[in-house]
Amino acid sequence: MVSVQVESSEIARASLHVALPWYTHIYTIPFLSLYPLLAYAYYVRYDDWIKSEEWTFLACVSLGAGHALSFLVTRWSAGAKAWITTRKAASIEDADCIRLVPHQHRGEGEIVSLIKRIPSEPMSYTFNYQRDTYVVAKSSPILFTRLPYPSSHRPPLSEFLAPAGLASKQTEGLTSLYGKNEFNIPIPSFSELFGEHATAPFFVFQIFCVALWCLDEYWYYSIFTLFMLVMFECTVVWQRLKTLTEFRTMSVAPYPIQCLRDSKWTTLQTDELLPGDVVSVARLQTETVVPADILLVHGTCIVNEAMLSGESTPLLKESIQLLESSDKIDVDSAHKNAVLFSGTKVLQASPTSDFDKLRLIDVKDSGKQTTLCLAAAQALVRLDDGTIVGDPMEKTTLEALEWQISQGDSVAPSSSKAPNASRLYIRRRFQFSSALKRMSSVSSLPSGKALVAVKGAPETIKGMLGQVPEWYDETYKWYTRRGSRVLALGSKEMDSMSIDKINKLPREDVESNLAFAGFLVFHCPLKADAVETLKMLADSSHRCVMITGDNPLTAVHVARDVEIVDRDALILDLKENPAHEADLCWRTVDETKIISVDPSKPLDTSLFDQYDICITGAAMKQFQSSPSWNDLVQNTWVYARVSPAQKEFILTSLKTLGYVTLMAGDGTNDVGALKQAHIGVALLDGSPEDLQKIAEHQKLERIKKVYESQLKISARFGQVPPPVPPAIAHFYPDVVEAQKKAAADLQTARKKNPMEKFDMASITDAMANMEGDEDVPQIKLGDASCAAPFTSKLSHVAAITHIIRQGRCTLVATIQMYKILALNCLITAYSLSVQYLDGIKFGDYQVTVSGMLMSVCFLCISRAQPVEKLSRERPLGNIFNLYVLLSVLIQFALHIISLVYITNLSHTYEPPGIIDLDAKFEPSLLNTAIYLLGLSQQVSTFAINFQGRPFREGIRENSKLYWGLVGASAVAFSGATDLMPELNRWLQIVEMESLFKVKLTSVMIADFLGCWVVEKLCKHLFADLEPKPLITRGRERREARRLEEAKQAELAAVEKKDQ
Repeated sequence: MVSVQVESSEIARASLHVALPWYTHIYTIPFLSLYPLLAYAYYVRYDDWIKSEEWTFLACVSLGAGHALSFLVTRWSAGAKAWITTRKAASIEDADCIRLVPHQHRGEGEIVSLIKRIPSEPMSYTFNYQRDTYVVAKSSPILFTRLPYPSSHRPPLSEFLAPAGLASKQTEGLTSLYGKNEFNIPIPSFSELFGEHATAPFFVFQIFCVALWCLDEYWYYSIFTLFMLVMFECTVVWQRLKTLTEFRTMSVAPYPIQCLRDSKWTTLQTDELLPGDVVSVARLQTETVVPADILLVHGTCIVNEAMLSGESTPLLKESIQLLESSDKIDVDSAHKNAVLFSGTKVLQASPTSDFDKLRLIDVKDSGKQTTLCLAAAQALVRLDDGTIVGDPMEKTTLEALEWQISQGDSVAPSSSKAPNASRLYIRRRFQFSSALKRMSSVSSLPSGKALVAVKGAPETIKGMLGQVPEWYDETYKWYTRRGSRVLALGSKEMDSMSIDKINKLPREDVESNLAFAGFLVFHCPLKADAVETLKMLADSSHRCVMITGDNPLTAVHVARDVEIVDRDALILDLKENPAHEADLCWRTVDETKIISVDPSKPLDTSLFDQYDICITGAAMKQFQSSPSWNDLVQNTWVYARVSPAQKEFILTSLKTLGYVTLMAGDGTNDVGALKQAHIGVALLDGSPEDLQKIAEHQKLERIKKVYESQLKISARFGQVPPPVPPAIAHFYPDVVEAQKKAAADLQTARKKNPMEKFDMASITDAMANMEGDEDVPQIKLGDASCAAPFTSKLSHVAAITHIIRQGRCTLVATIQMYKILALNCLITAYSLSVQYLDGIKFGDYQVTVSGMLMSVCFLCISRAQPVEKLSRERPLGNIFNLYVLLSVLIQFALHIISLVYITNLSHTYEPPGIIDLDAKFEPSLLNTAIYLLGLSQQVSTFAINFQGRPFREGIRENSKLYWGLVGASAVAFSGATDLMPELNRWLQIVEMESLFKVKLTSVMIADFLGCWVVEKLCKHLFADLEPKPLITRGRERREARRLEEAKQAELAAVEKKDQ
């Protein structure tokens, strides 16, 4: 055996294997050889080995079940598949597959093929896992890494500054290694998907139950059940195929692009691009999807990355020419602002401009320092159509200044009468970074000098100022304590310099020795639904935690407004002038209490009982690897000034501690955390008005498409086009005019030729509608964010309550389905074993009728809609708990007691005769009583174990299920009381004595009531519905507030009524 390693954050371990020939698998020749042995034992050595039919049956069932399981287990477990179908490889040359075991929360294990491009060269071996290609990076020991790209080994940026493109002789080898540049979602065939569903454990169990019914000769019932099972699975498979077809429409068709090959610009299809190619983005059409991850070498681009990150604000991308050439490339962090990511849309691309040739307007007044700093320190861009894109806060700032941005990064007052009129040309920007917490720009002034404008977090800018005002800290903290977002401004003037010199300026030189230019204070009102939504989440046994990059004082104030924090807050952060990174302290918002903290020692957990905790990213860095981190993460409600990687670490920590997490984010910095959360929700920056406009646009597009189909059909048959729908008449003015003239001619022609009386417009309209209904809905890149499984086009956090509401409803339905199935299966097992030996059988009509009624009930269970209000009570998380097990077992015991009592009672009224297990069904008192009791027990199973409110509609509100159960109950009690003799005769129910009817009906009622009591008692005594302490902490204070709010609301209502 040979050891193998995979360098990946997703794969924990790997092993090389050799696939065994199919005939050596345990489920082929080894098992197949047992069937002749069984036949030999039955036909030749029956009296010596088997001796009875029961042992024959047991041997056949054991062999068949074992054979089936030996095959199915290879579909259910990658480990079992590796053990049964492969053996460990002695060397990589012998191996033809590799088993991969991922890290926790990183997917399922797989066995994938080992691709040998050159069999004699192990360094050419590759495999594909989760759409990533891995290649051999080292042969001793064997080490696989992801397929390397030009940026994988982090070369310096200087290697990319003068790219020459690829030569033709390089393309063949690169094409063989990397393949085509395409995004393809494979669609399996119907038979492949159905095979996957048919081998699922639950479906196999259902087929096993059908086989048991067939053995008892209930053919109608068995065939009906099998038909229902297959049809249901076929429906699910068809739905999956439809969904995959819709997703396939997301793939972008190849389009031509200018590419530098052999030092010449040539036109290639985007699927022919290779790593190392140089392409021209400036020649792409507006809103073209980027075909690959592209490093921007020259010029600038405006890009919409909503599809990747959920960030709806377009981003400005700048070339690497503005960066230090010696820096090592880091496309995931430091230099991602110079990368155009595949799938995003280019809104505008501009080549590098020569700013020295731009004409400057003379300035009458040099302007105030703060005004110029605000005008220059921004990353807004004007598109060719005049649209300004960028940070909404920066747009608001310019509007308040009455300045505007023009083409060429020119910034000037929007009115010539404005004081301090001037014009700036932004020559270079150092983009905002969440790690650096600042952005800066270098602009040219009319005087020829250069203006440096810097904007960022007050604590960051403080260290860049040449002189810090005495009131600096006090001022910005006063505003942040009141929930405002505060940015500090700094600026300085530099001597006139050329564009090349500006582009070579180190960022450290630009952002130093600044003059303080003021504070920029934003008051950001909470989203309209934020307070109510977070209150609802807290009241429904959820713990809301804030994770933000903002100042901790601002974060705590906002957290208090939305009730995340309801006590005095204690902030764990660096000291004012820290001596080192571990120089931490606890401090209150007003800084009246400051406690030093040593990260190397255990935390004082008594503080958690007195305060609500806020921790900053700097402090979190010191505790991430500390034993105290688990205590800290379970008692912290606000995280401030944290990096994207720290957000992801917080989510991973909570998951490891056993919490189910939901993360909602609206920006690029939230992508990692959104992916790590159990439930990720990307909030796009949309409004209801935007969605209405989108809906109207889609409606017009559909009408246009249908009308164009009508025009094609009319042209095919030589008919006059149908009338243009009024909604799209402005798109076809020529057709409208032509129709006015054609309408008169058509009426005249119809009078002459009666055969033309048919309304061709109506016919083509119907045909087009039929054709339009068949179209697959088009899903486009950007309709959802790849950062999260859920995307809300509205920025409202109310989307979270919708997801939880639907999730609880689905969870409750699933658990109750398992309880119902468990009880029905236990009762059925008893009927097919013990009662069968007593000669109890049911008629085919009886079983089919009860089966149809129960199928209707099963189908209707999932139709119950969730209730609007989220309840404090939480649903059970799984079925493996004491409450569910005891409830099912005790209910089953009551059912068995009832069945045994009725069986013995039947024997007193109709003594049992000779039991013939092979005899055909004949109606009898015993069969009748057991069938009616069993039907009532099935009804009680549904009615008692149905969970409605507080999670979803109650059983009475689910009208179809309610009346289905009423119908089944009516059949049972009608049969027991002989209310409808004709129905009894059709169901093959015999007549019963009056006293027997009374006792049978009483047992049915007692069985129902007993099970109801058992369910309620078990839930009350054993249901573990109490959430963890992290969730319940502060519940008493919250409930007291709700009572006070209710009283205030009542008083307000009374006062309003009196007025």
